[in-house]
Amino acid sequence: MKNSLIYFGIFLALLFAFDKVLAYTLDFIIDHSDFRYVNLFHEEPDIYVVGNSRAVYAVCESEFDKKYDLDILNISFTRLSAESIQYLTSYVNKDKLLLIEVSPFLSQNIKEKGTISPIFNSIKGLRNNDDDKNILEKFFKSFNFNNRATLRLFYHLFKTDKNWVQNREINPSIIEKLKNTSPHELHLTEEFFRYQEILEEENYSYVFFHAPYHPIALSKIKNLTSVHRKLDSLTHNKFIDLTDLLHDDKYFADGIHTNYKATDLIHKNLLEHIKP
Repeated sequence: MKNSLIYFGIFLALLFAFDKVLAYTLDFIIDHSDFRYVNLFHEEPDIYVVGNSRAVYAVCESEFDKKYDLDILNISFTRLSAESIQYLTSYVNKDKLLLIEVSPFLSQNIKEKGTISPIFNSIKGLRNNDDDKNILEKFFKSFNFNNRATLRLFYHLFKTDKNWVQNREINPSIIEKLKNTSPHELHLTEEFFRYQEILEEENYSYVFFHAPYHPIALSKIKNLTSVHRKLDSLTHNKFIDLTDLLHDDKYFADGIHTNYKATDLIHKNLLEHIKP
């Protein structure tokens, strides 16, 4: 029995040692990835962009940088929640302009509640939110990498993240589905008011924007004008409405996401509003 306990203790010690070495090695490798959340700690951009997938595909870093000679860092990610955006905001330079795509703060349910994304656990500099970790992630550091961002981080060891665009074009079946979608309303969630209060109190330089919708998808939102008026008022005119910017199918991947053909027009219109 005594020997069994000794062997078990040795096994645990080796397991924790291996876990620590593995996590350290992964952190070292990932720190060389050209991925947006790694670049957050290695770059000092002129402009940050944050939001969910609508912002991911609306702004292409390399195209913006090349055309306008402004360094932009797009820290948006698919399905990023309002809570995740607030968390990320604490890591940006508040003296630089923060462009926030407002979609994560709009919902058909005003009390919609999200969580901080587990993808941040893969990046050492963002991995300090123990409240949302499960017990394995708390005790075994390598479990922090068990999320959908880790493979992307390895992929971007070999290919830059700055050229990320949506290449797909909308097809007729998606258009038919859009036509059959029921009209609905959008509302600012409670998280928006908490976030906007933080932006004001901590003196962030910020502007909200609302990325383009396909015309059919746009027509299904019944109260968008009133929501935009409210946003403009609450943010003291720090709001850019691009929802009606594009009218041709060729600019869209689906009803709510633009593709690579739209990026230049979106960049141009954003810059017209934010440049002094």
